[in-house]
Amino acid sequence: LEHITDHLSQYLAPSITETSLGKVEVLQVFSTSTSSRGGKVTVAGCRVLSGKLKQGHKFRVTRDGEIVFQSDQAESMRHFKERVLEVSTGQECGIALPDFHHYEVGDFLETYSVAEERRRLM
Repeated sequence: LEHITDHLSQYLAPSITETSLGKVEVLQVFSTSTSSRGGKVTVAGCRVLSGKLKQGHKFRVTRDGEIVFQSDQAESMRHFKERVLEVSTGQECGIALPDFHHYEVGDFLETYSVAEERRRLM
């Protein structure tokens, strides 16, 4: 019976859990001259409302409660003109996400992690 339960458990979709790691509000939107890939980059000037933002986190942009964009990482994060890997609560920063150029003042950016856990029949 245990062997059959293990075998059937392989067909279950994993349980996916998202954990919020940080949240920022867009206060200003501006463009920079060029990116490393060429062309203009749109940057969101933000204030961190809670948690921390790290370069390797996943990001999503929400507007009026709806998700408008998701990215596996930030293209650039800066505190004033200095590139940074992390920004904490209360700090201001500039964030550019790859292939997203439609920020609006009042948007929220959230960083999050995703964990998958194998499910098992009981």
